[in-house]
Amino acid sequence: MPTLQDSRLRTQTLLVFTTVMVALIAGTSWYLMAAWNAQKHNTAQQLTDTTQLTRVAVRNHLVRYAQALDFLGEQIQTADPTHDPAAARAMLLNVQHALHGLDALNLVAADGRLLASTALPAQGPDADLNAKPQLRAFLADLRAHPGQMRLWHPILSPLTQTLVVHIGRAVTGPQGVRFYLVGGLSVATENALYRSLLPYRGWSQDLQLGVQDEHGYWYGRWPLPSKGDLNAFFTTPHSGAIHQAIAAHPASLRGVIAGALNADASGQPYVGAFRRLEGFPLVAFAVLPRAELRAAWWSQVRMPLAATAAVAVALTSLLFWSLAIQRRWVREAQTLLRQAEQAATERGQAAEQFIRILNDLPSGVLVFASDGRVQYCSGGFARMLGIAAHPRELIGRTWRAIWDLVEPLHVGGRDALAQVKVLFHEHQSAIDEVWLTDGRVMLRHYHPLLDKQGHSIGAMWTIQEVTEQKRQEDQIRQLAARDPLTGLPNRRTFEALLEATLHSNRSGLALGIADLDDFKTINDRLGHAAGDILLREVSTRLARVLRRSNPSFQQRGVDFLARIGGDEFAMLLHHDQDPARLQRVAGRIMTAMREPFDLDGQLLSVRLSLGLAVRTATEDAQTLMRQADMALYAAKAAGRNQARVFSAEMQAAMDRREAWVAAIEQALQERRLELFVQPILHVRADSPGHSCIVTQAEALLRLRDAQGQVHAAAAFEFVLDDARITARVGRWVLDEAAGWLARWNAGGQTLSLAVNISPRHFLSAPFLDDVRKVLQSHPDLPEQSLVLELTERGTMLGSDTVRARIEACRLLGVQVSLDDFGTGNASLTHLQDLAVSTIKIDRRFIRDILQDAKDLSITYGMVHTAQMLGVRVVAEGVETPEQAQVLVAMGCVHLQGYVVAQPMPAAELTGWLRQWPQLLPWAADLGRPNALGPDGIEAIVSLGTNLRLLLTGSLDAVAREQLLAPDAHLRCGLGQWCLRHDGRFGHSPGFLRLTQQHLELHARTRQWIEHVNERVALEPQLQALSEAVRQSFWELALRTQASAVFVFQSGEEA
Repeated sequence: MPTLQDSRLRTQTLLVFTTVMVALIAGTSWYLMAAWNAQKHNTAQQLTDTTQLTRVAVRNHLVRYAQALDFLGEQIQTADPTHDPAAARAMLLNVQHALHGLDALNLVAADGRLLASTALPAQGPDADLNAKPQLRAFLADLRAHPGQMRLWHPILSPLTQTLVVHIGRAVTGPQGVRFYLVGGLSVATENALYRSLLPYRGWSQDLQLGVQDEHGYWYGRWPLPSKGDLNAFFTTPHSGAIHQAIAAHPASLRGVIAGALNADASGQPYVGAFRRLEGFPLVAFAVLPRAELRAAWWSQVRMPLAATAAVAVALTSLLFWSLAIQRRWVREAQTLLRQAEQAATERGQAAEQFIRILNDLPSGVLVFASDGRVQYCSGGFARMLGIAAHPRELIGRTWRAIWDLVEPLHVGGRDALAQVKVLFHEHQSAIDEVWLTDGRVMLRHYHPLLDKQGHSIGAMWTIQEVTEQKRQEDQIRQLAARDPLTGLPNRRTFEALLEATLHSNRSGLALGIADLDDFKTINDRLGHAAGDILLREVSTRLARVLRRSNPSFQQRGVDFLARIGGDEFAMLLHHDQDPARLQRVAGRIMTAMREPFDLDGQLLSVRLSLGLAVRTATEDAQTLMRQADMALYAAKAAGRNQARVFSAEMQAAMDRREAWVAAIEQALQERRLELFVQPILHVRADSPGHSCIVTQAEALLRLRDAQGQVHAAAAFEFVLDDARITARVGRWVLDEAAGWLARWNAGGQTLSLAVNISPRHFLSAPFLDDVRKVLQSHPDLPEQSLVLELTERGTMLGSDTVRARIEACRLLGVQVSLDDFGTGNASLTHLQDLAVSTIKIDRRFIRDILQDAKDLSITYGMVHTAQMLGVRVVAEGVETPEQAQVLVAMGCVHLQGYVVAQPMPAAELTGWLRQWPQLLPWAADLGRPNALGPDGIEAIVSLGTNLRLLLTGSLDAVAREQLLAPDAHLRCGLGQWCLRHDGRFGHSPGFLRLTQQHLELHARTRQWIEHVNERVALEPQLQALSEAVRQSFWELALRTQASAVFVFQSGEEA
């Protein structure tokens, strides 16, 4: 909560802030007032100076006119002007020319008649000035003030019709006759004078200078009014601030002006000064709008005022910041106080709670002082050890007295006592297990208590019951050694036992590996739960067949069974140098597996393959496992559901495998691996004339041995998936292929190159890093130019790992294709789920595509299925132009095979690309319009399909009725094709033969359907007729390419 000191600090802070702000406001106010007064004084001084300058200039100007009139008066006093008016006019002109600003100079008689004028010609008409009231009044004023120059406010001159200020003087001639000298000063000239008098060029244009008489008439002004009649302005008296100031100070030679000028249409207030002209009834003035005074003042105080405001804002911010800091200090102090109080309370509670917890813990705590007496004993200590005394009763006793209470419970109490003595004297931490006579196990911790200097101040014992933990550890050891599903020993236990057995140089030993046939299919069909039940049942049967299957294998006559993973089981057998026993054991195992398994009421027959290897002398564990694996592989290759014993032939195959692995490893070290390439022809079906291009190729691995002989991959591909070399070979192939792609791209040849990847390497964890490194090493490699080919029979396509790996490659810009499609375990679901760009139809379907109706149908189906799924199709093993023509007709436009080119070193591809059109003249005919088109392929495929459906009894009733129709040979697919091409082939012998054979085939088909008892005899006839029709069709449809037929020797491409 806030304290008195906190309130005083806030009060002092506010007082200081208030004082500073009041001083700041007072100082600012004083400064503003002083600046205002100074500005008014300076402005008044400047206006007074300007007025003085105006007064002096105007008075000097008028004095010159007065002196001129005096001069003329003296001339007239000596010579009567009436005797010679022309001479008088000449005298007037001379004076007018000498004085700038005179509009006219006139000599007027006493009666007002004009005797001479510079504004009229010498013989002009006489004018009477008395005719004008204002001039008559001016002449009267001249008579009243003889010998003085008098002024008359501006009026319109009757002689020149211009606005003038009249000046005049009464003079007396030689005979005492009175005359008047009257002149007119141009108002425009007078205004120009005032304009030239502006002394301060930096002043506002609103500064006004001028001269006014006591009656309010303006005698001159600058600037002139911007609006209204100028003549009316000067000929009308004004009663504004200037006139009021003059009237208010009739005896003052100078004064100030404040107020509105009625001559100013804006009506805004003005400030100014005036001075009287000595000897003339005029006042000179200078005025300035009051707003200009305020603007000048504001310009002077604006920045200081802004700085003052900034200081005020800063002080206010500082105040709020200071108050916020103080509030935070107060809150923090309050929080610390509360926390301290709460901590003190919690410490007390914690101490009490700690004592309760120690007493309630399932462990016990005993604390000794340095003299060996008990300082603290928890309730758990007494409870766990069965001490009848209350824990408080034990405080103060020596450790020996405590030991006397617990010693009877120890197993080996004397040894435990000796150990306790050692611990007390050595002051070292220790942990040991205490086994009690009732079977419980305690974990005892001894920990010496030391002060800051490291001197002993006592010790602490804690005990914790770990009986259940010991039991669980035993269970964990059992689980680590056994398969949790079947209860059999696991792979680790099996391998450890095998190593130990072989290390003892045991002979008469056999190792067997058993594998369930088609277990994955069973698992997929019935589910994993059923698969688990099956594995348990299999393990039970195998255990019954073997002799006492348990870990005591070191005993003679005892077999050992383990589950080493998935559906694989391993067994160690003592055959006692009796090969016949191995055959008997294998026979019993195979017999035991023949009995169906009952899986939740469903009987299921399961078969098993078994591979056995006998240790002869020095085989190590790895060799023995590999031999058993090869025997198991041989059993599966021989048809499954049988047992095989590793033999010399298998050893030879194994030696051959090891030789190839060594050869490949050496070739990698000595850089004797090479890449050959085989181009892939692309028929541009969307291009006019179906032109062909080559934008793809497949990289084929070759090994050059030490003698220089080149071996194709087919000779050693069976070892390329070996774990010892698969990743190294794969990385070499990827890097080499990328290097060639980069060189071709730099030479202007944009190609994609497909490389074969081992399934083991593809599924390994580092594979994606290998691909990334290759792409980073060749950053200019075009995207999608590198293609990875996977063999579907070597990859588990249905696994999530494969799908994720293919998708990751696609995101890296690398395509993935399925090689040898149709020969492995790929399905349409896999083709739909996997993000592959291409499938490659295996050569076995292409080889007999013109002779075998099944190969034709399968190829046709694969091509169209892939096209509907948006997957590119490449046909491998194309060896004749006829095969190429048929494939293009069914929509397969990517062709690879000897008919295009045999595999060549990668360095020779550039030369081949320059001349391939000359090497493949038949390619120019691919896709050109001919009888063989998609409709022809579909017709010949449907012919074979319908016949197979008919002979296998799969043809539905509607289709049978259609075949029985008299015109069935015209309505079927091939019949429709014949009708469409009748005009093309006319009466050619081949066409007539085809239609006749086709008609006879339909006749035999109707006979087969109608005469059931003749079907056995008719079936071979139907097969022969179908083959004849197909051959006639090919001869007819492909005859336009007869001149381009080449015979290529069949051979392997990879």
